[in-house]
Amino acid sequence: MKVYWLSPPEGQPWLTPEQVVARLQSFFPRVWSNATAAQQRGERFIARYRALIAAGSSDGNSTPLAVVERRWSGALLVEVWADTEGVARFRIIACTDYRLELEFGSGVAARSRRALADDAARALGYTVESVDAD
Repeated sequence: MKVYWLSPPEGQPWLTPEQVVARLQSFFPRVWSNATAAQQRGERFIARYRALIAAGSSDGNSTPLAVVERRWSGALLVEVWADTEGVARFRIIACTDYRLELEFGSGVAARSRRALADDAARALGYTVESVDAD
């Protein structure tokens, strides 16, 4: 199964989490965002990241903790429904200056995922990248 993420074209600025929500709302029939849910997820991520650093798992190429904490500040969990029935949907965490990885709902067929990623990228003015997760 492929994993899709979105980011601005080379040399273009990142959208803020609020801008991501606004642009998706102008393109899709239903968009919901939640700062509390994103912060809870961010706190868990940062705690695991700190534990890795404390265990000596970081090196010169590791992202500094301050950068990771800044990314998660102001983050929004965003759910997007691409159809009125609520079947075609995806979720992203919109962080500060970081790619948007699409998490698809269980009702989204693998063959539909690229089209949804393309639609989201078009709404944001971003590009789509993917990798096989298998």
